[in-house]
Amino acid sequence: MRRQPGKDTPRLALEPPDARFQFGPPLRPALRTIEDESLPICHTTWETNGLRILHTAFTTELEEQT
Repeated sequence: MRRQPGKDTPRLALEPPDARFQFGPPLRPALRTIEDESLPICHTTWETNGLRILHTAFTTELEEQT
């Protein structure tokens, strides 16, 4: 932001320099598994502050349409 300053750039000095913000699950999952079936299916479990988030991802083939 300081490389291309705008009208509010001087206000950056008002904030503490070590401010960090993080949104979303933690960087490392608590558990991750992959199913060995016809399609790759990955189950990931994230845990933070007593909250558990279960995430399932899978892939599928795409056929070329002519």
